[in-house]
Amino acid sequence: AAARRQKGSALIVPISSKGRIYGTLGLSSPGYRFFQQREIELLTGMGNQISMAIDNANLYQRQQNIAEELRISEQRYRELFENAHDAILVHDMDGNITAANNAAEALNGYTVKEMIGMNVRTFLTEESLTLAGQIKRKLLEAEPVEQPYEQRLVRKDGTEAILKLATSLINENGKPIGFQHIARDVTREQEMQEKLSAAYRQ
Repeated sequence: AAARRQKGSALIVPISSKGRIYGTLGLSSPGYRFFQQREIELLTGMGNQISMAIDNANLYQRQQNIAEELRISEQRYRELFENAHDAILVHDMDGNITAANNAAEALNGYTVKEMIGMNVRTFLTEESLTLAGQIKRKLLEAEPVEQPYEQRLVRKDGTEAILKLATSLINENGKPIGFQHIARDVTREQEMQEKLSAAYRQ
């Protein structure tokens, strides 16, 4: 667009993208004159380039913001995971442990570092393995599983613990990749109940 002014002429084009105007880009000339089509096209092209640069900068900033939000979210999840009161174990489809929290250390006597890469078979009796196989099959076939269920675990020192366990299937892109277990040690509660039952029977 050409604007006639007392002391000169100006060509002004918008800097806009997707209906949003960021500003304007102008070209002025002393004295009154009409701007040629190639000048209009050149200035319009420059405005478009600036708009693209602004869009790219905004997109980059949004990506940075999303990345930061994800980092903070992951950090919070990690803190909740590591400091959860209940023991949490994650293993792949073959039973190899990929993650464990601090409460799992207190539960089985192994450090988190020791547990990573260990197979859950290390902690389970034959009876416990049979139950674990049944739970695994039901979850994979989307059958109902009563949870939490009782499971037994062998600690590092060879003693046995009784757990209340909740197990969930982990999927990625619609494909099962592992299982997560949330466990609570109820050994003392069970022992107390057995003692009370024995005393009552007497």
